[in-house]
Amino acid sequence: MGKQLTYQELLAAYNKLLKEKEFLHKEVDRLQALLNNKDILMEQQTIKQHLTLEEKVDVFRNLFKGREDVFARRWYSRTSEKSGYQPVCRNE
Repeated sequence: MGKQLTYQELLAAYNKLLKEKEFLHKEVDRLQALLNNKDILMEQQTIKQHLTLEEKVDVFRNLFKGREDVFARRWYSRTSEKSGYQPVCRNE
């Protein structure tokens, strides 16, 4: 079968496992703290359900941040009676 380990080798392996266990416990604690913080943030966000118009615009603009010089323009074709949006740049 396998080689017989000495007492020193077993002790070294045991100490290594203890350190790994301690590291894993700290990692679990860290991740649980992150999860708790996320839960708190989600609760705070759901508390305020009625936003003013300005707050709604701020939320929308923060979600869809991008280039300020590019925006969409609506178009309509009378011949085909189709409509849609196309990107436009302010310097055009």
